[in-house]
Amino acid sequence: MISLASAFFRGAVDSGLFRAGFDAIDNWEISAWLLHHGASRGAVYSAVFRGCYDYVFGYPGGVTEDRGVGAGTAIRGLLRLAFTHKGALFYKMQAGMGDTIFAPYYQALKARGVTFRFFNAARALHLDPEKLGVQSIDMVEQAEVLSGDYQPLIDVRGLPCWPSQPDVQQLKPGSYPPGVDFESEKDPPTGRPFRLDRGRDFDQVILGASLGSIPYLAEELIAASPRWQGMVQNVGTVATHAAQFWLNRTAEDLGWNALVAQHNPGPETDLKTVITSFAEPLDTWADMTDLIAHEGWPDSDPPAQLAYFCSPAHNVGVDPAPFKHRVLDWANRDLTRMWPGAVKDAAFDLSLLWAKPGQSPEEAFANQYFRQNYYGSERYVLSVPNSVQYRLPPDDSGFENLFLAGDWTRCGINAGCVEAATISGLVAARGLTGHPFEVVGERDLIPDTGPTDRTQLASPYAQTAPWPLTSFFGTGAVDGWFSFHTVDAAALQTILPPGMSLSPQPFTPAGTHPVTILANRQLGVRPSALPRILGFRDYFEAIISVACVQVDDHPGLFNYLPNLYLSNRAAQVSGVWFYGFDKRMGKIGMGDADYSVATPDGAPVWSARYQD
Repeated sequence: MISLASAFFRGAVDSGLFRAGFDAIDNWEISAWLLHHGASRGAVYSAVFRGCYDYVFGYPGGVTEDRGVGAGTAIRGLLRLAFTHKGALFYKMQAGMGDTIFAPYYQALKARGVTFRFFNAARALHLDPEKLGVQSIDMVEQAEVLSGDYQPLIDVRGLPCWPSQPDVQQLKPGSYPPGVDFESEKDPPTGRPFRLDRGRDFDQVILGASLGSIPYLAEELIAASPRWQGMVQNVGTVATHAAQFWLNRTAEDLGWNALVAQHNPGPETDLKTVITSFAEPLDTWADMTDLIAHEGWPDSDPPAQLAYFCSPAHNVGVDPAPFKHRVLDWANRDLTRMWPGAVKDAAFDLSLLWAKPGQSPEEAFANQYFRQNYYGSERYVLSVPNSVQYRLPPDDSGFENLFLAGDWTRCGINAGCVEAATISGLVAARGLTGHPFEVVGERDLIPDTGPTDRTQLASPYAQTAPWPLTSFFGTGAVDGWFSFHTVDAAALQTILPPGMSLSPQPFTPAGTHPVTILANRQLGVRPSALPRILGFRDYFEAIISVACVQVDDHPGLFNYLPNLYLSNRAAQVSGVWFYGFDKRMGKIGMGDADYSVATPDGAPVWSARYQD
């Protein structure tokens, strides 16, 4: 921990982290960033730090040897976890997530008059001819409800619960294929197609599907918007899988408490275990035994323990063996090390699993809960390096009647979690209603991804100078044109000096890069400490700026200025020696609609004509 903390403080100072913002270093992978700033490999690859990756499934493709979490996102999350938690780092839900989170949301919305149409799957959003907004939505009715509204909740010991399977008794027989998984996005849904039209069926759209569903839902939007293209190409997702075991012995009975006491002596207590950095394919275990009271088990013979296991998963087709077979191998090989009392004949004792009357141990194992999440919205949203700038804000989709909600948006936390989804939903609601209200956590971590002091110039120039020099800045007025251009990226790369490269960016189409041209006249520009009455001549200044440039060994993004010409010698000298810019003298002309730049000896550099 000392090595990790020391590297963090060195890196924070070197990167100017608390001034530039966390996202300024998010192009780094967090392990690489810590190693770069002096952390030991032993610390970075320790079980403690690996747990940070397991916590967010931070392995692209589910390959645990391939770490992939942005440095800024990781540091932000760890600092918030350590210093902004209330009471405890973690709270365990007193029932399943569907029962403690989604069922109350459903009940509250229904009480407010919201209409729910279950078993209707969205398939595609279509734009209007001008590509300004969503004009229609293709839908599929997957099943028909027998009568009235479908009631999704079931009562379990007085608690309204969301079941893992729908109640087909409420559905019209023959209106859906037998055995269909209504929630699976592996294949397109079957049923009656229909379309929702703007003006008749809807005015505004809130897209609450997760990122894994966006490629097929928003195909037209992606084709029309470079920002959407950048998002789906750069913000990653990962498959996950999970298992739940109900056992007739507690974790303490199986030797877990004694094992903990060997390594962490202390007073006996209810461990309420949540651990990670364990063995694949299930590296995380949570003892969720307290949920048994909210499940429908017989009073005479309930399970003694409920264990949740989960982990990132390889993409579909990578693992040849069925998931249940791999879980059984894992239980025999690894789970027995954590529960030494679960060993029988050098393997996991399947008779420890809760079984229905007459079930064999093998049948009891097959009857445990297994889940694989490979497709669409069931995939987990990652925080891969160099992706935060591609996330779209909930209230700025780029289409006039579309708002976004989910942990995949840019909402202050670049990570897959309930907190991010909640912030996103609040920002979307604010944008939709136009009602101004504060969303806590939305802006406090939104960074300026520009370079830090240390990544500009290590010099006494104004940007890096200590007080009182920092009180001197340029003031005055500017007249002229600012124009933004899309330029061939390959050609542009050839003019960059060695050590510089164009960074991926969401502003222009693939294969191109943004360039800004500033053709202006400086009116009365002077040091802020000097009054205008002293007299300062107007002069011309022409700038060509290449945005989103990366510099080797310097985190963050830069603007490269290949051309910066002035017509005033005093301004040129102060720009070089005080502000640190490569300003050059030139012959510059400006008319009502034209601008020209030449070298001091008259050789043309560039010229332009402007029109409204």
